[in-house]
Amino acid sequence: MLIELRDINFEYEDSVALKDITLSVEKGECIGLEGDNGSGKSTLLKLLNGLVFQSSGTYLFNGTKIDGKVLQDERFSKAFHQRIGYIFQNPDTQLFCGSVREEVEFGPRQMGLSEEEIRKRADDVIAMIGLEKLEERPPYHLSGGEKKKTAIACVLSMNPEILMIDEPMSGLDRKTREWMLGFLKAWKKAGKTLIIVTHDEKLLTEIADRVVTIGEDHRIV
Repeated sequence: MLIELRDINFEYEDSVALKDITLSVEKGECIGLEGDNGSGKSTLLKLLNGLVFQSSGTYLFNGTKIDGKVLQDERFSKAFHQRIGYIFQNPDTQLFCGSVREEVEFGPRQMGLSEEEIRKRADDVIAMIGLEKLEERPPYHLSGGEKKKTAIACVLSMNPEILMIDEPMSGLDRKTREWMLGFLKAWKKAGKTLIIVTHDEKLLTEIADRVVTIGEDHRIV
């Protein structure tokens, strides 16, 4: 099993965000996460990415227990985060470099790859996503859809096994929504694992192998 959550609980100070969450995800599976605002969907993505840690319960990734202690190991933490690509609902959260190309090259450079490999990965991903005309532009001069594509390019340059994306259709125009749907379908067709948080029922119907609903009580329904 790629991902296993067993009786996961998480609180923000005195506020419950996740309650008794038990969930498994197999390699190559496409999972849709739905629920009302504030139910804990985005918190669950953050926990799966090791950005927050459960107050109780067990998170296993490929059989290894994930918690704050294990991610203090720099080598393990780097390998773990390279395997998971996480795209926030608001791409401004993860874009901070001076140009699109610098953004796309940032992850591979942090991995310690050679300049030749960094350049090759960036060239390949920029071409695949269709950002050639934007690669020298500062991210803050991009449209919402262009920012979302840049965030995806940054993740793909790391060559992850799993893609986790929060509200992929949020803020996109019709043309970019069509592009996003095609991209997600291609990712799934390639046999890679996909976890999507969305309110978009059409997207869930078209792409999800299984839909998991988190209720108002922060439990899986």
